[in-house]
Parts: sequence; structure tokens; C-alpha cells
Amino acid sequence: MSIAAIAVLGFIGTGVAYVLAYQIITSEGATVASTVLYLLPVVAIILGVLVLSESVTAVILPGPGRGGAHPPPHISRVSHAWPGP
Repeated sequence: MSIAAIAVLGFIGTGVAYVLAYQIITSEGATVASTVLYLLPVVAIILGVLVLSESVTAVILPGPGRGGAHPPPHISRVSHAWPGP
């Protein structure tokens, strides 16, 4: 039962996020949409500190600067060679 609830919440959350992102792209353009996505972690940290009294550590601060789109430097983008024809 709990796994089904997690799956439903995951699908609904992902679906809503997808629809909202698509709405921003179609109404405002890709530049605004990417700005919104890059600012989300910054706003989340600020709200966590102000509303939930969370502490900011050295581990948290580099996160928004990375943008979330790039893997950490120690992870290779190509993990194996492509198979031949």
C-alpha cells in the first residue's frame, strides 16, 4: 500500500511539474523557463532558512551554483565504450 501511495504521489508530482514547465516554456519562452529552473534551488534554500529555521552548511552552498544539470566532476559522462556495429 505504501509503495503504491509513493508511486501515485511521484507520478502526480512529476506530471504537475512537467505541465507547469511546459506552460512556462510556451507562454514565456525557454530563457524564462531556464531562469526559473536555475532559481528554484536558491529559493528553496532561502525559504528553508527563513521558514523552517534550517542551517546552511558548506555542503549545501555549491549546489545551486552547479545548476543541477551537470554531473559531479568525478562522474564521467561516458561510462563505457559504444559497441561496434
